[in-house]
Amino acid sequence: MVARMAGLVGWGMVALSAAQAQDTRAVVGNEHFSVNAPDEASARWILHLANHWQAQIARTWGKDLVAPPGRKTIIHWEPAPEADEAYTWLATGGGRKCHLVWLRTSPQRLPQTLAHELVHIVLAQHYGAHLPVWVQEGVAAMYDDAATGSKRVQVLQSWLRTSRLPKLGQVLGTTRLHPHDQSGYTAAVLLTRFLLDRGNREQLFTFARLGPRRGWPHAAWTVYRTSLSELEQKWHEWILQRGQQALIHEGFSPLQERLVPVSTRRTD
Repeated sequence: MVARMAGLVGWGMVALSAAQAQDTRAVVGNEHFSVNAPDEASARWILHLANHWQAQIARTWGKDLVAPPGRKTIIHWEPAPEADEAYTWLATGGGRKCHLVWLRTSPQRLPQTLAHELVHIVLAQHYGAHLPVWVQEGVAAMYDDAATGSKRVQVLQSWLRTSRLPKLGQVLGTTRLHPHDQSGYTAAVLLTRFLLDRGNREQLFTFARLGPRRGWPHAAWTVYRTSLSELEQKWHEWILQRGQQALIHEGFSPLQERLVPVSTRRTD
């Protein structure tokens, strides 16, 4: 998720933690990334993943990367077998010159968690840092692992049992999603996938950028030639017909060999 806390405080805490651990950790990098990890094998593995994901995400959601990004990304990984936490600080203010991705997760979950966070950086590079939360997290959540997708299927099933689907206006107006708000992430993914089915990538981001500036009714009519109430009705119909299928993990994974946990990889 994109960190919305006091930027310099959050950045400073992570930077201090990395500096204090520097003597026992490894740092590797290139023109795009600097990776801080417990050992060199882990750091190189994460760098390999980051290079893959950045290129793939940019081709899918932005444009082909014909030049290095304007800012470097620092990735800091803390192994934690039972955790899956991540935050991204974008270098869009507060005097920061680099993006920062902080990960606390297991080696098995790290590839998808890293991909989720890199989506925020790629979208910021191509569309600006102020895209609405629902589209940022809706795109990023498509890269989450199968276990997380299963939780969202359960959320959807609970909505269907109670006949209480999310209101479009509330989703569009979301300003922050808590990391454990699976209901909010489920709604964001379903809305993003619905709009991609209804139109295309360019229309999705035009709608997302136009809504906050001109109002969502204006954006709905300009981009999709429909009223906001009709768009909500069509979205709800789509959820009933295709929602569960859309939440099933569809394999955004890197090549299989890149998913081997660090502890099992050969270093000779």
